[in-house]
Amino acid sequence: QRSSKNLWDRAVQVYLTSNNGVPDGDFTAVRWTALEWETSGQDLWSVGDGSEFHAPVSGFYDLTATVEWQNASGDVRILAYRLNDNGDNYNITMVEDTNGGAGAYQTLTDVIQMTTVDFIEVVVFQNVGDCMYVGGGNNHHSRCNFRLLGGAT
Repeated sequence: QRSSKNLWDRAVQVYLTSNNGVPDGDFTAVRWTALEWETSGQDLWSVGDGSEFHAPVSGFYDLTATVEWQNASGDVRILAYRLNDNGDNYNITMVEDTNGGAGAYQTLTDVIQMTTVDFIEVVVFQNVGDCMYVGGGNNHHSRCNFRLLGGAT
């Protein structure tokens, strides 16, 4: 059992510093561009792997991601995650927005069981017919937290 003192001993928060393009009709990994903080020094995330969050130990991880869409759309916009870049098999907690304006936010959260060889990516999808953008910038509106909750049993 973990003490509250160690609750955040493996955690990271990242954000976007600029807009990420999201092509029409494709699930696209969000390439996080900056580290807000990391408590572990365990390489949960790195700029080089911008879209990937790695599990340094087997266990249960909390993922919470928020994106801000920069364009208005009456079509489908999806925020999801995928485990181990498994093609179109997304193992998804999906948040779908079918009527959002510019500046609309989507947030997802889930607890994921992972082993030391696993990684996850936050992905977005839209079908407006043209490229759209999820936002970044000084206010850090698009961000992601990833943290170890406890070891696998």
